[in-house]
Amino acid sequence: MLFDHGLDTVLSPVFGPDLLERGDDYAEMALAGLARLAQHPDFTDFYQAYRVRVRFYGDYAKHLDGTRFAYLTRLFDKATAQTEAHDRFRLFFGVFAHDATETIAALTVRYYTEYGAIPDKRALLALYYGEYVPPVDLFIGFDRFCAFDMPLVATGDEDLYFTVSPSLYLTEAQLRDILYDHLYLRHKDMADYTGVDSADWSAMRAFYHANIGRTLGVGARQPRGDFWYPTPQVRLVNGFAHPDE
Repeated sequence: MLFDHGLDTVLSPVFGPDLLERGDDYAEMALAGLARLAQHPDFTDFYQAYRVRVRFYGDYAKHLDGTRFAYLTRLFDKATAQTEAHDRFRLFFGVFAHDATETIAALTVRYYTEYGAIPDKRALLALYYGEYVPPVDLFIGFDRFCAFDMPLVATGDEDLYFTVSPSLYLTEAQLRDILYDHLYLRHKDMADYTGVDSADWSAMRAFYHANIGRTLGVGARQPRGDFWYPTPQVRLVNGFAHPDE
């Protein structure tokens, strides 16, 4: 669905050390499931049909070596090799990509040893991701508001979106809402405030006063299931209708 709507490069963080805190049973299920990304026909057929070049980034080799999941590194390398010639879309899976500091340091030393020069950012990106990746345009997450696992390509200029239901529930209409906001609303030229009339100033003032003390990103916990959920915050006033209205 993402590719069908014009996105050509997708970074998808899929596993990090924080998930290990959920216990051995969860970790074993999740790590074993990562093998599907590399070899299950549901995925490999998709890569072939859409001509998707697949890469895995992160410190997974360091974390998996010496464990019963060390075989995943070989599967990841195989999937990368099998899709190397695909030239339509790119899909990067992040595995243990939570902190790239030591990996980037090692890559820098290796580059300097080989070329006698310090790598620039473009070269570092190619070393870390396997090929150059431009800065991220938008981030779609869910649950708690946080952006994560996209080393070197997060610049602070990316637009952040968070769905209430998990990512796998993302609908086409929802994605179109996100893309419309990203392409046409957030980056519209800033208003010339010297030309704002008194009615617009009053509307802006009314909106901000109506929302004093309200914070996007705070939530509550559902008592029985004990899961966190975001609580509604924005109060609309005259002149600030919901886009569906």
